[in-house]
Amino acid sequence: MADVKVKAKLGDNVRLTGNIFPQEETSRFTFDLASKEIIWDIGELKVGRGVLNPAPNIAFQVAFTPNAALRGQTPEIIKEVEITGEDNWTKETIKSTASNINTTLPDDSTITQEKGIVQ
Repeated sequence: MADVKVKAKLGDNVRLTGNIFPQEETSRFTFDLASKEIIWDIGELKVGRGVLNPAPNIAFQVAFTPNAALRGQTPEIIKEVEITGEDNWTKETIKSTASNINTTLPDDSTITQEKGIVQ
């Protein structure tokens, strides 16, 4: 795959803190303040990457400040997640989407559904 990019938008009341890990990925990470869109430009994704070899990885820290209108809800932190890239063999653009991430933090086993509700 070539020209692989991951795009996502930050939810309302969410902002980047500026902490990006690993630091080497900072140059591939962009953020548009007006649209709140994040783009991670992975570039080339070789055969077997993520299966036979470690997958590319990035982490970024966000801060979420709820308001009274969100009480009782599980607001989105990351939304509109999409990955695109060009298949080097067929030259077709491949696109996939991922689930939004809300305050229940589905990948964090320490956060229960109840803990994700704004109080």
